[in-house]
Amino acid sequence: MDNTGTLEIISIEKLWCHNRRRQVYNEIEELSNTIKTFGLIEPLIVRPIPLYAPPGFTHQVVAGGRRYMACMAAPLLDIPCLVRTDLDDEDDFLEVELIENTNREDMTWQEEMLARADIHNAKLKKNPEQSLSETGRRLGVSPATMSLDYELASASTLRPELLQCSSKSEAFFKLKQLKKAAVTKAIVEKIDKEQAQEPTDLRRIKMVRRYKVGDFFTWAEHETAQHTTYDLVEVDPPYGIDLKERKTTTAVHYNEVDSLDYERFILQAADACYKYLKPGGWLIWWFAIDPWFQPTYDALTRVGFRCCALPAIWCKNTDETDFWGGNSNPRMRLSSCYESFFYAYKPFNIVGMDSTVSLNSPGQRNTLLYPPVDTNKKRHPTQRPIEMMRFLIRTFVDQGSKILVPFAGSGVTLLAADMERCDAIGFDLSTEYHQAYYRHIYGCEPGRWID
Repeated sequence: MDNTGTLEIISIEKLWCHNRRRQVYNEIEELSNTIKTFGLIEPLIVRPIPLYAPPGFTHQVVAGGRRYMACMAAPLLDIPCLVRTDLDDEDDFLEVELIENTNREDMTWQEEMLARADIHNAKLKKNPEQSLSETGRRLGVSPATMSLDYELASASTLRPELLQCSSKSEAFFKLKQLKKAAVTKAIVEKIDKEQAQEPTDLRRIKMVRRYKVGDFFTWAEHETAQHTTYDLVEVDPPYGIDLKERKTTTAVHYNEVDSLDYERFILQAADACYKYLKPGGWLIWWFAIDPWFQPTYDALTRVGFRCCALPAIWCKNTDETDFWGGNSNPRMRLSSCYESFFYAYKPFNIVGMDSTVSLNSPGQRNTLLYPPVDTNKKRHPTQRPIEMMRFLIRTFVDQGSKILVPFAGSGVTLLAADMERCDAIGFDLSTEYHQAYYRHIYGCEPGRWID
């Protein structure tokens, strides 16, 4: 697109100021009084009249609609105009209008959002491969902003009430709620229908395949993995502690991380999780308070998460009077009867959009009261109760969500996700725990997954 043009004086009667995205012009009277006194200091930008325009006009106003309206009010009959002959394409026309208005008096959020969508649609007609990111780069906005504007513009054609919202963030939140109800209903109906018709063995095979034996970090670096993002990431990593010293466990194949390398490990894991989480998506990260509270919090915030500094607590309430908790030396130390986790979300990096992030259960307590898994039923030394994991999934995401479990362990999060009609994938290095998960799958009623 060439930005040269010729300066001409054109009769206002020959200018067509229609078919523009800008609809609201403020302070016309004030600008009109200035024009009466000093004349029009800056020319309008116009182009030769397009074929679809009504007869009687010679040029269409591309940029300067507010100045045009003020000249009409003054009145100023002959107007200096910069005639651009390089704006035949509608996307170029819209682009110049958008840039002109965003650099001057602010457009409303609705006008700006719809203009960006119009530009992208015009570019798609010329190039079906045009991406939102490419359009956003040309307009000087981030891919996230461009994607959000296009989604809102498309939705507003079906739900015009979105355009009545006072801000873009309010409109997006309203759209999110509308989508949440409609999509969740459709997904649940689809899942229920498929599972009702699915052979029992096929259901079990699918569940087994969700548990991948392998390294999460290797998967995260694989190029095909980068096409999927997740609504929730639940991280139960190795704790960087000696389990045999801290817990009364008989585990012999638990893959631990050396404490000297642990800070690097959690930073690497946090960065990978951040990459695969959707903006507005949630993270649950279990950790040992002693000694990893501060390093874990620092790692999560360093990679970009918005993390609550006050962790949530799982209190392992039980009626057993002889429950020692995690304590190999009860004569010298109080028994640890709780575990902690940070919860955080990935920000949108768009002004005002973080206000749309919400728990599914606002006001929920940060203490969870669930008894631990019976030692004789554990498939993994840190296995958590499935009903608690179901509760956490319901708290942070909707049915039909995608969940990533980098360290699957017993596989209980995968089972809980399926019971909540979510699609989950998990990884673990241990074939031993995968085999225990496999045996559990084939020993349960599909869909219940409870011993």
